[in-house]
Formats: sequence, structure tokens, C-alpha cells
Amino acid sequence: MVEATNKNAGQPRNCSLDRPPKAEQVLQLDNCGCIITDETVSETLAKPNHSFSKLTHLSIVGAFDLSDAGLRLLVSSVKTLTRINISKCISLTATALDILADSFGSTLEELYMGNFNLIDTHRTLQALKRLKQVKLLSLAGIRDLSDGFIQDYIKERGRDLTTLVLKDCVNLTDVSMNSISSVSRKLRTLDISNLGKLTDLSLEFVKIRLRGLTTLKLDHIPFSDKAIAVYLDYVAGENLEELSLNSNENVGYLTAFSLGTCAEKLHTLDLSHYQNLTDRDVGMIVNGCSSLRTLTIVGCSKLTGDSLSGSDNLEIRHLG
Repeated sequence: MVEATNKNAGQPRNCSLDRPPKAEQVLQLDNCGCIITDETVSETLAKPNHSFSKLTHLSIVGAFDLSDAGLRLLVSSVKTLTRINISKCISLTATALDILADSFGSTLEELYMGNFNLIDTHRTLQALKRLKQVKLLSLAGIRDLSDGFIQDYIKERGRDLTTLVLKDCVNLTDVSMNSISSVSRKLRTLDISNLGKLTDLSLEFVKIRLRGLTTLKLDHIPFSDKAIAVYLDYVAGENLEELSLNSNENVGYLTAFSLGTCAEKLHTLDLSHYQNLTDRDVGMIVNGCSSLRTLTIVGCSKLTGDSLSGSDNLEIRHLG
């Protein structure tokens, strides 16, 4: 799908590649695959009458045939880019980040670069450091990402981060979490799902140092039931609004009890594939979490649904 959106208009509309956008601030070219290439950019979007001088947000997720040269053409007329999503653009290299840093080093605030091609680690790191205003950073799915990379980046640019997504960066360990929690005290959203090398120590770092978190995603991490419960006892009543514990086989009664007694502000909770979850646990959670609006419980085989009767204000997703 190809969309251009006028932020002031509120509603997206289709944007044909053979006509120039007028006052668009957002250009979304997600999942176009082989359609968005250097050639199509040169022959359509990069023509002189297609000025993107007012563009602030650009999303080209999955443009796997777009090279660094094509990206340079695409942003050549942009003056102030504040958000870009280049996730799954597998032909882009560290040069692409240099291009962004050269033009938008002082304006870019949100960078999504999931599944980025990390061939030249040093150049990628140096280019990221030149993006001085980034507050939201997604490195999801970069499987070769190392603790050293995270330590170096966080030391230089981690103080102003408010959102950090490290989902599926499977080689990261407690070392990374120590660095992040020590420096990035402004974090409000943290996604460390599927970081299987983390231990309970990482959750201890988060508990003590990242008290301002409102969203925490811990899917597929073998944290113990006790560690999660202690974390919830310590911080959940303060700021935590969204929590995901999808597919954590260690989650048990202690976690359920803490959720039911400490998570007053929690409005979104995912306990999918929590095989030991019982109706009693759910009842305790629903009764204790007065702000809860969305509960996701996919694959919880022991539930009958009896504990959810009368929960008129609660959206239940995929019971069973």
C-alpha cells in the first residue's frame, strides 16, 4: 500500500506515484517490496516537481530493493525529517545512516531500523551517534547486535531515550541491561522481548533504576515468577500502564498475586500462553487492577471464563 497523509487533515488518502504530493507531512510506503527501487524513486518521487520539503515523517518498511543511493534521492528535498522507519530495508547499509545523519542529525527524533543489515558495525554505530536528537530507537530483530554496541551507544546517546525496542536482539545479555538502566533514566517504553540470555538480574536493574517505565514488554524471557512478582510489588503501582508477559513459562501464582494487589494503573496486560493461569488468578487480577481495559490471554488452556463474567468494561482478547 502507498499512502500519503496530511497530518492536519486527519484522514489518509491514496497517493499515486505519478503526481506530486501537495502539503503532505507524512509519506508512508510500507510493504511495497520490489516496487520501491532506486529506479522508481528516480523516475517518480525524486522528480523536481515532487518536492518533499515539508515532509516530517517517512516510512518505507520492507523496501528491500531500495539502496543507499535510492534513499539519498528520496530524502534529497526534505528539510526537517523527525521520524523515519527503514525496518526490513535489507539493501540499506551504514551509508544510509550516514545520509540521515548528514541531513537530519539535529532533527531526527524517531528511528525505526528493525532487521537492519549490520555488516559494518563500527560505521553503523558512529552514524547512530551522530543522530543527536533521537528519543525513540527501535533495533528490533538485529540478531548480531552485541553488548559492546549497546554499551557504546548508550554511553554516548542514551540519556535522552524515552523508547527503546530491542525485541529479538537475541545475543544481548545482562551487560546491556546494566548499561541501559544506568544511563537511560528517561525511558518510558522498553521492549526486550525474546532476549533469552537475560537473567533475573536484568529485571533487578529495571526495578531499581527505571522507575518511570509506563510500558514494559517481557515476552519469551525466562524471568522467574518470584523476580517478576518482586518487580511488580516494587514499581507497578507507580507508573506501569502496559505489561506483556506473553509465553513466559515461569509466570505463576506470585505474579498473579502481585498483579492483583499492586498494578492499580495497569490498563493493558498480555498473559498469553501462561499455561498455569487459573480462573482464580484471573479473578484476582481483574478485581485488583481497577484500570485494566484490555486483557490478552491466548492459549491459556485452564481457563473456563467464569472469572470474567460481569467484566463489562474489560476487552478480552482470544480467550482459550
